[in-house]
Amino acid sequence: MEIVTVKEMVRLVTGKFGDRVAFQRRENDKADYRRITYNQTASLVKNVAAALINLGVKSGDRVALISESRPEWGISYLAIASVGGIVVPLDAMLTKEDLSPILNDSGARSIILSQKYSGFTAGTKVDGSKIFMEGLEQLPTINSWPE
Repeated sequence: MEIVTVKEMVRLVTGKFGDRVAFQRRENDKADYRRITYNQTASLVKNVAAALINLGVKSGDRVALISESRPEWGISYLAIASVGGIVVPLDAMLTKEDLSPILNDSGARSIILSQKYSGFTAGTKVDGSKIFMEGLEQLPTINSWPE
C-alpha cells in the first residue's frame, strides 16, 4: 500500500504496531524508561496537530521546532507535517542571540519548543504562538484527525 500523506503513514504504522513501543527515553539517570507506544504517538500527533490549527497554522505555514533530544521532537515534527506545515528545525546548540534573528527571518508562524528554550523567543514573531513539549500530554484529546 502506498503512503500518500504523513497522516496516512501514522494511521498505517499505528494499525500495524499499535501497542508496541515507538519511543523510549531514559528518565532521571536511572534504569527507568518512559515508553510511548505507537497508539500513544498517534494520539499525541493528532492532539498537537489540532493545537497547531487552533493557533492558526495552515498548510504551507512554517513552524519552528527546537528542543534537546526527546520523543516529543519527533511527535511534533509529525504533527507539523500532518497539517501541511513546513518544519523549521533549529539547532539546539544555538545561543539566544543567534536564534532570535533566525526565528524572525524564517517566516515561522509558530514554534514548538521545550521549556529550556522558553526565553529564546522573547521579542520574536513567534513569541505569542508557541506550544511547549512538556505540555503535549495535557493538550485536549481529539478522536479524529483535524482538517
